[in-house]
Amino acid sequence: MKLEKDELTHLLFLADVVKDGNKKKLMPDMLECLLYVARSVTEADLPDNVILRIRQLTGKMEEELRRENDRLKEIRHNLRR
Repeated sequence: MKLEKDELTHLLFLADVVKDGNKKKLMPDMLECLLYVARSVTEADLPDNVILRIRQLTGKMEEELRRENDRLKEIRHNLRR
């Protein structure tokens, strides 16, 4: 089954509304939809500026997750003392 262009366009519209409107309650559902789409493609031909932005955002997320992980390790270590 294929998700048609108009459905993808509508999904992007909803994603913008959820993100720009800071609709936190709807963000997990939107993320799940976008994950399904992302998992279904093997590569994406995107403009250079979009790829650079994606790389910036993924780097930022990875750094934040590392910081949180390091902080949790520190807390666990201190609890064992």
